Amino acid sequence: MNTHMNTGLMKPKPILIFLGILEKGGTEMGLLRNMPLLRQQGFDVQICALSNTGSLIPHFREAGVPLHLPARNAPGGIWGGCIGRFLYKGYQLWHVVRTLRRVRPAVFHCFLPHAYVIGALAMVLSLYRGAWLYSRPSLNDYQETRPIIGFIERRILHRFVTLAIGNSGKILQQLQDEGVPQSRLLLLHNGLDATRYEAGHITIPEELHQLKQRHDLMMTVVANLHPYKGHDDLLAALSLIKKDLPEKWCVVCAGRDEKDQQKALLDKVKDYGLGGHVHFMGPSEHVPALLQLSDLHIHPSHQEGLPNSVIEATLSGCPVIATDVGGTADIIRHGETGLLVPPRDPQGLAAAIQVLVADTALARRLGNAGLAHSKAQFALTKSVAAYTKVYSAWVNQSVK
Repeated sequence: MNTHMNTGLMKPKPILIFLGILEKGGTEMGLLRNMPLLRQQGFDVQICALSNTGSLIPHFREAGVPLHLPARNAPGGIWGGCIGRFLYKGYQLWHVVRTLRRVRPAVFHCFLPHAYVIGALAMVLSLYRGAWLYSRPSLNDYQETRPIIGFIERRILHRFVTLAIGNSGKILQQLQDEGVPQSRLLLLHNGLDATRYEAGHITIPEELHQLKQRHDLMMTVVANLHPYKGHDDLLAALSLIKKDLPEKWCVVCAGRDEKDQQKALLDKVKDYGLGGHVHFMGPSEHVPALLQLSDLHIHPSHQEGLPNSVIEATLSGCPVIATDVGGTADIIRHGETGLLVPPRDPQGLAAAIQVLVADTALARRLGNAGLAHSKAQFALTKSVAAYTKVYSAWVNQSVK
């Protein structure tokens, strides 16, 4: 497969990325890392989204990535009822159809299940005949609560998709079990820029520096406060071992509040007698600095695809304890690059924390091994090269 862009008078055909909203999340941040670099290589990457709101919109524009966003917001007030929402869904579909007709991409690449379903309908209505790619960055747990989407994927969409991409081995296995032939499956790991997490490239904010100085043990969690991220389990685990931890210890939780979950967690902090030890800092632009200061990173999630925060922690050289869910085992090899524990198991999590707090030499060895593994397997250059190889198969069939 040719992995280089044609040059000269030949104009490459566009690649249209399609997803719901350009809000900060693992998938969206991955696109922000990779797509500008692909444009620098000559690929005409453009993005279509279903919402004209999202904190990452200015970042994509600054990076020079063309965006196709609907002109209107979702209806509110008296127009926000069932009829109004139904009409707006139709408007969003029309927006995608119109974008496909206008851009005429060689590749239509849908990210996440909702975009996969909407994108399929838009392709039919626009008579699109190019390559159709689907990236699923999570396990198929959503099919339990959204069985109709699961049915449509298995019975219809998987039969026609040109290539289905997963970022972990478990996701690929699920896609194959759902009916995607192995010949149309591709493993494409998340790629991060390791230099962002090196001490020499990080400026530590004074407030974080002071927080570190006040504690002998600083643990971190980086995850938005969704219930499935397992913050409850971590608090329960800490309540079991709080007397065994150093007197001056803390857990810093970075991540966006979701549906007032932080209030419920703060109530549990009080109930467990952990007041003064647990800090919720909200969404932060200083995650690399936080991880550089961390003595132990904990990821207690109940479900994952391939968690970026675990990769980030390992690239910081920080020892990691994570639940063995989804593709986390692609990053953390138990006893080699970190420790894995079962999900929803506060006792097991507490025991793992005790092990690494007591054995600093083991923690250091796991941190170093995790750093080496992630640098080799999850480099941004590798993901860019993988996208280049995939897109070149269709884009190099260029037009003047």
